[in-house]
Amino acid sequence: MKIQATEIREIAHLLVSDDYKQRFVGEYWELKLRIEKLEDHIRKHRIGVLGFVPDSDVHLLHEQLEHMRAYLEILKDRAIYEKIDLTLNYTPPQQEPEVVEAEPVKEIPKKKPVKKS
Repeated sequence: MKIQATEIREIAHLLVSDDYKQRFVGEYWELKLRIEKLEDHIRKHRIGVLGFVPDSDVHLLHEQLEHMRAYLEILKDRAIYEKIDLTLNYTPPQQEPEVVEAEPVKEIPKKKPVKKS
């Protein structure tokens, strides 16, 4: 299943994987999501609906965005050389169901029929 990550928690398991290719894919998607959030932040600032005044100069945010985009391009190039598929073709991990051992069924003693006189 192809999934477009929309939040970092959706790819968090990739970031801590033992497999470097999965960590690479996680890093790529984390950066992509952070770029989208910074672009949205800058856009809201530009149109005056950010809701607060940033402490840093907006030009500094633009410079940060430029470097983040360049880094993303480097990750894309590396993925080509290292044959790493950057699409998210996975099913999010599910927890294994907890196995609970059932207690043995106790046999219920049968009642002896009562003789009617």
